[in-house]
Amino acid sequence: MDEMDSGLDADALGLLVKSIERLRSPHRSFLIITHYTEILEALLPDRIHWMEGGKIIKSGGIELAQSIRKSGYPTA
Repeated sequence: MDEMDSGLDADALGLLVKSIERLRSPHRSFLIITHYTEILEALLPDRIHWMEGGKIIKSGGIELAQSIRKSGYPTA
């Protein structure tokens, strides 16, 4: 799901989260691409991956997304 939260208001985002939660199961995986932590904080994904240049450069839990939101992406 590529940036499915882009342009959604709070009500629509809530409906999206509820829909994903209804589909969630141990036998199903989701790949959610987003630039916003709100959907990640609502869904609490098992893993978060930071990608750059098509490669995973860091993985973690919700704390990774929160750290990026707080401090931004490191610059080269």
